[in-house]
Amino acid sequence: MNRGYRWWGALAALALGACAGGSVAAEPPPVVQKAAVSCPVNGRAPMGFALYPGRLMALASGRKRVEPYVRAVTARTDLLSFHWDNNVPWALLDARGSDLDRCTPRRKLRKSHERQQAFFDDALMTMNAPGVVRYVAINPLDIQRKGVSVSFESQQGVCSARPPGTDFAHPAVRRLYLDFVRYAVTKFRPAYFSPGIEINMYAAERPDDVANLVSLMAEAHAVVREIDPAIIVAPSIQWQFFKRDW
Repeated sequence: MNRGYRWWGALAALALGACAGGSVAAEPPPVVQKAAVSCPVNGRAPMGFALYPGRLMALASGRKRVEPYVRAVTARTDLLSFHWDNNVPWALLDARGSDLDRCTPRRKLRKSHERQQAFFDDALMTMNAPGVVRYVAINPLDIQRKGVSVSFESQQGVCSARPPGTDFAHPAVRRLYLDFVRYAVTKFRPAYFSPGIEINMYAAERPDDVANLVSLMAEAHAVVREIDPAIIVAPSIQWQFFKRDW
């Protein structure tokens, strides 16, 4: 057996154990979170939508442009999912930690900061619809699940912005990513939160480092619990990945 797969049990236990005993976070007025998405909903199966940042940005930032999209989506959904994948703002986090909303970055990072704020503010505007359950996922992995996420700033034209390390043993990678967890959870106050996306694929790609990723997920779980112990926390896995013929 590939030694990466010995971590499958640990990953599954982390995902399932993180959910145990959780309930949905209370939300300050005027937004009220439902306790759960029950089945059926008004005689039909519950429905959810995934908000990809590119769609929000295509509408341009600002309430007048986003509100029609908000009305169309929230009228047809019980749960909204916001996935922020392979886009950790490493440079902004290094400058201000989890306080990104009140960050005044140096000049070369200002455009990146403006776009990051637009993405998150537009997503929050959409997800704040009364009665809609929120699920938020962020990811420390790159898009191929082979290493550390690229820098959001580098995708905004700041070529010098890079991840602070190449694995999850690196102290700066761990510290800054936990700051990102604090920021995302504090901003969205979701009912469900995933600190990692498709993390089981990393076990096959980097068996030498997967233990560090698992421990980072455990630390992220603890961070969320400090903010609000009612939030249900679990990293996601790629199920079809295990259907391949090894």
